[in-house]
Amino acid sequence: VCLLVLFILVNIAKGFYTEWLWFSSLGYGSVYATILKTKLLVFFSAAIIFCLLFLGNLMLATRLAPKTRPGFWPWSIVPQLRPILKTSIITGTVLLSLIFGLVAQGNWELILRFFNGQPFGIVDPVFYKEIGFYVFSLPFLNLIRGWLLGALIVIFLGSVGVYSTSYAVQRFGFDRAKSVLTHAGGLIIAILGLFAWSYWLGIWELVFSTRGVVFGASYADIHAKLPAQWILLSVVLICMGLVMVSILRHDFRWILFGIGGWIVAAILVGGIFPAAVQRFQVQPNELARERPYIDYNIQFTREAFALDRVEEQPFPAEETPSPQDIEQNEVTINNIRLWDHRPLKDTYNQIQSIRLYYDFNDVDVDRYIIDGEYRQVMLSARELSAEKLAGEAQTWVNRRLQFTHGYGLALSPVNEVTTQGLPHLLVKDIPPVGSPNIEQPQIYFGEKTTSYVIVKTNTQEFDYPMGDENVYGYYQGKAGVSLDGLIRRLVYAWQFGDLNILISNELTTESHILYYRNIRERVKHLAPFLKLDSDPYLVVMNGRLFWIQDAYTTSDRYPYSQPLSGGLNYIRNSVKVVIDAYNGSVTFYITDPEDALIRTYQAIFPQLFVPAAEMPEHLRAHWRYPEDMFNIQALVYQSYHM
Repeated sequence: VCLLVLFILVNIAKGFYTEWLWFSSLGYGSVYATILKTKLLVFFSAAIIFCLLFLGNLMLATRLAPKTRPGFWPWSIVPQLRPILKTSIITGTVLLSLIFGLVAQGNWELILRFFNGQPFGIVDPVFYKEIGFYVFSLPFLNLIRGWLLGALIVIFLGSVGVYSTSYAVQRFGFDRAKSVLTHAGGLIIAILGLFAWSYWLGIWELVFSTRGVVFGASYADIHAKLPAQWILLSVVLICMGLVMVSILRHDFRWILFGIGGWIVAAILVGGIFPAAVQRFQVQPNELARERPYIDYNIQFTREAFALDRVEEQPFPAEETPSPQDIEQNEVTINNIRLWDHRPLKDTYNQIQSIRLYYDFNDVDVDRYIIDGEYRQVMLSARELSAEKLAGEAQTWVNRRLQFTHGYGLALSPVNEVTTQGLPHLLVKDIPPVGSPNIEQPQIYFGEKTTSYVIVKTNTQEFDYPMGDENVYGYYQGKAGVSLDGLIRRLVYAWQFGDLNILISNELTTESHILYYRNIRERVKHLAPFLKLDSDPYLVVMNGRLFWIQDAYTTSDRYPYSQPLSGGLNYIRNSVKVVIDAYNGSVTFYITDPEDALIRTYQAIFPQLFVPAAEMPEHLRAHWRYPEDMFNIQALVYQSYHM
């Protein structure tokens, strides 16, 4: 058992250590430190609180449980059972504390957002609460309530188990001892208090109601469900008082009366009454009753999806553009796209993959100044697909040390073809030739780089093929985690389940291991709270290759905003992430500083984000409106354009 526990602890420590090394290699050690400190603080706080409450109540129940004289036969076996019972209780307490600690720890982001929440500058039209209350505070309060309710129910069951065991073993009859009733009654009152709190929080949850014709609090919610919540809250408070009366009078009928009344009130007041108002008052006069709430839904949906920012301009439809139109829009006319990205990708793979182990994964559209002319182009990165190497070449040295990166790209105008019907390539071949010029074509981080590699080893890296010969080189960047010691090689051999990392003579003290090389996975691991656009795109700047990944802040807690099928009802394209294809560096640029969510994350992780003004102008010129954002807004705009 000790060896098993030691193995688990060392494995956990290994995970912390490798994560710290990876974050630190990117300069974001403070980000991981914040996440780790929060997780540990929340875990141990929750586990210790539960442990103290659980053991405290079990000890109290053990003291309060009546004991018979030692001569009574069941009592004589109790001393023999004590070691077993003690071990069982300790083991059960530890397991339950771990469970409740892990449940709380899993909500670390929600907790950080509560303590760092920034205002939206908007109040809801019904309760006049700041939107930040619904996005940051209400989920946190529901988390606390749910955690305490689960903990108290387990504690109550554990205490009842102690009392039941005591009476069953010693007396076989319940004598209604006042101390026992007081303890059990106190736990019941605490549980009922949390139910009362649930009804109180449910008042604010009405802004997410689906009862009416649109999402959000409707006429029936405000005029029936809202008073019902207050009535049910009062009923629960009365039940708490009846529990106290029952304890004092030793009469459990009062508790039964209270629970029965609660059930009846929940059915009549909480269910039938709002349904009757909806059916007999709202439906016959739906437009008149629901008009103000429909207005709220339209206003807040447009705000949540940034549709209130749309500028409308008249654009008269004409059958053909006039010669004057063509003359005034020469750049646009000269860049009308003719190529479709799907056959173009197949064509790139046929004429520019050069070798079977290269692959063009996706084709992007971009704009460049080429020979002094503004051109719209299509381009795709030539990435390495090591799994396509010949079977005899699928060795550990080849996969991990030698074939480590892709090389260059293919780029062509959107509207030009050769006499053979092929794209007119402005950048082609290996090494890449053409304009824009590419001085550092190696792609160590991309869309297909899903496996780890080790660079700066005794093995030369395959750079690119040249006829029947191959050109080799060494990685000159700073990316990756250094494997400069036995401990690091050991933990990464364990991390990846690869003994070769530990025993290979090809590795040196200068070797670095590169992992999380897929750009989406890399960004997601650094900032798991951001939603990523499905289509990152490649940019050439000053002879180097960069990826731009659009990222979103999202929520499903925006009042009155109509949710999509997945529940999302708020989105902002607040961040554009730039990843260096060679060095793997990741920079998060804030593009919407008015977004309350990104300001909240910036308060949590001040070292992670930088203003968009700090982005190089050459990269800013390649910004585009992200596809997923456009599709979501277009979907909502179909109904909410008016």
